[in-house]
Amino acid sequence: MIDKESAYRVANEYLSERYESHMPVTILSEYTIEKNYGWLFFYNTKKYLETKIFRDGLAGNGPLLVEKSNGKVTALGSYTSPEEIIKDFERERGFSSD
Repeated sequence: MIDKESAYRVANEYLSERYESHMPVTILSEYTIEKNYGWLFFYNTKKYLETKIFRDGLAGNGPLLVEKSNGKVTALGSYTSPEEIIKDFERERGFSSD
């Protein structure tokens, strides 16, 4: 079992490995969602957060799930709203939506 702080670090490391070399990104902590099975972290580029200019942001950056039981990271899609993506994930994995 991991706690929220550890999950945040895991998500941050995951993002750093994928983006830091060409565009620094940051987790948008105020949008983090806690579920009974883990935490969903939303993120965007640091530049977008500074400028709020659309072209400075990421496209296709669905939320990251870090599971409480084992710290596993799953990058969820961006094919529809985050709410629908989360519902689809819960349905596929058999997780409760609580």
